[in-house]
Amino acid sequence: MTLKRLFTIDHIYYILVFALMFPLILLRDYTPANELRYLNIVDDALKTGNFFSFYNHGEIYADKPPLYFWIIMLGKKIFGSHQIWFLSLFSLLPAFVIQFTMDRWTRAELPNEYQSSAKLLLFTSALFMGGAIILRMDMLMSMFITLALYVFYRMYSGRERKYDKYLLPLCIFLAIFSKGPIGIIIPVVSILTFLTIKGKIKDSGKYLGFRTWGILLLLCSVWFSLVWVEAGNSYLNDLLFNQTFNRAVSSFHHKEPFYYYFQVFWYSFAPWSILFFALILLGIKNKLIKTDIDKLFLTVVLTSFLVLSIVSAKIEIYMLPVFPFVAYLSVIILMRLKNKKWIVYFMIALSLIAIMALPLFLLSKNDITFSWLNEIHTSIIWGLISLALFGFLSLYFLIFRKNIIRSINSISIGILTVIFIVSFEMPFLNSYVGYENMCKSGIELSENSKQYIVYGIRRPENMKVYLGESVIIAEKDDIMFDIYGGSILFISDRALRKDFSLREYIEKKPSTKIGDNLVVKL
Repeated sequence: MTLKRLFTIDHIYYILVFALMFPLILLRDYTPANELRYLNIVDDALKTGNFFSFYNHGEIYADKPPLYFWIIMLGKKIFGSHQIWFLSLFSLLPAFVIQFTMDRWTRAELPNEYQSSAKLLLFTSALFMGGAIILRMDMLMSMFITLALYVFYRMYSGRERKYDKYLLPLCIFLAIFSKGPIGIIIPVVSILTFLTIKGKIKDSGKYLGFRTWGILLLLCSVWFSLVWVEAGNSYLNDLLFNQTFNRAVSSFHHKEPFYYYFQVFWYSFAPWSILFFALILLGIKNKLIKTDIDKLFLTVVLTSFLVLSIVSAKIEIYMLPVFPFVAYLSVIILMRLKNKKWIVYFMIALSLIAIMALPLFLLSKNDITFSWLNEIHTSIIWGLISLALFGFLSLYFLIFRKNIIRSINSISIGILTVIFIVSFEMPFLNSYVGYENMCKSGIELSENSKQYIVYGIRRPENMKVYLGESVIIAEKDDIMFDIYGGSILFISDRALRKDFSLREYIEKKPSTKIGDNLVVKL
């Protein structure tokens, strides 16, 4: 293999993006809500020896299937502790696999330059980038959904490989096994709708026939049987009914109105939301949706948004499987669009925003109330300088080279560069992001005491990952009357600002300020 073949444009893209994102995934702390909760669940599972049933502080946690928890378990077994860089790979690498799959899929549709833009547009969309960083199973599920639909299209277009008839149900099952029912709903509804549009619904048995459903039923039956053996009827009932039907019809969490995803679309796809929305509308209006690939992508986008809107439980991250199809369909339409003048204006506006971000920040620095922003002031300036440079580069490509694609690429790389630069401030920012620094301070201050109490701290139960002990959620009066004398108190700055008497009491105690919280020896 020649050096030229080894380092293609695609390879350089993945190496570049990985290099720009790695400091962030290496240096950041776990977030208190979902990430620490997953680690706590896994720690308990490893103690009890459970592999198919999980509990969160003694309560049944059938919200998520086991695949992602197994990955966390594997990391703990290999390294002896939870390594965020290792776990982050199972968000970042699936994002790369999605992009690689979409590239292979659209190879006949898009030249290399347009594919590069599609990748960058996808990755720098706010929610997709977030999904590639945070520890959640959504990107893993999205990868399997993308692979399932790609395998279906390969079968549909007559390029079926001998193992595709088994690979399709396997990918659908793994999507379910990663996150839950949405892993089967999106690919199945998309496939059936597409076949209906094409007038080939009678052929659905070729793709979703007895073999596919039989394999899915077999794999799910094995999974459910092992759940029942390990945890009994109550857990299985929660998994099969409470976490599926009840969430779909009348969710106990994240219940939102039908139009919710239209509201959140604009910032979830930022900074490209207007571009994506306008291109897809123009593609439909101007009849630029021509090939079967285009029609399938549009079907996935529209049916997924409809299905997700019907389901009672709604969170922005649920849209993640739609992102690849929105981005790549938009670029396909962009390539075919004759009148690109409005896109030029959009990119000029976006370039000017990138350029003006630095002076706007400098003008408003005296009005910034967040102390952590002041502390990373220099890094923000350097990040915004780099963004401004890429903004100027974008304008150069627009005005002098008449190249919209390179303008888009410039802004995208500028966004990634900002993240790279600011990532090196994570050791400082972690005190505001997570609980590791605060818990370490508490352990050092505790001496022989192992009793930890909290007041005004969100998700305090997940601090157990660091402390090794469960925390006690205290009442104000119990703190003031020295019920917990000798214990370590974790208390938020906000709680102290609201209560003068409590603040006066705490000021007399040995304490350490960590981010927006105090660690106090009572």
